[in-house]
Amino acid sequence: MDKKIKIAFDEWNLRSWHHTNVHTIKQGIDKKDYVDPRDKNDDNSQYTMADDIFTANFLSAMNRNSDIVGMDNFAPILNTRGCIYSHSEGIVLRSTYHVFDLYVNYLGDTIIDVWSEELPTMKVTHKHGAEVEIENLDILATKWSDKPGIGL
Repeated sequence: MDKKIKIAFDEWNLRSWHHTNVHTIKQGIDKKDYVDPRDKNDDNSQYTMADDIFTANFLSAMNRNSDIVGMDNFAPILNTRGCIYSHSEGIVLRSTYHVFDLYVNYLGDTIIDVWSEELPTMKVTHKHGAEVEIENLDILATKWSDKPGIGL
């Protein structure tokens, strides 16, 4: 059955939605208890380079494994925790938007299989304080079916 059943990722995102009282007995009585707290989803200052790196790594992993991944749905695209936030004065393109922009506009439509026996590493401080060694190279190589060149 190898590669006959595909993996599907439905509604993935680094950030979870803020839904007050959804997973408790107290469901909320009115808009003030239940709907208004969701405005915490709209804080654009929360988005950092960490969101972008996670998003790029996830997309690269899905592309590298496209022989076994049949569907990969990012959600939401607009508002709440999406990469585009709209409001009465316009839109905000959150940092994760630019990751998708790079993938759509600078990668080809055909994945090139690449392999390396040894990847360069670097030492970083883990969030708990210990020093750890990690691989520091993640490459997705692509080419275009309608023009010459390679996109990395």
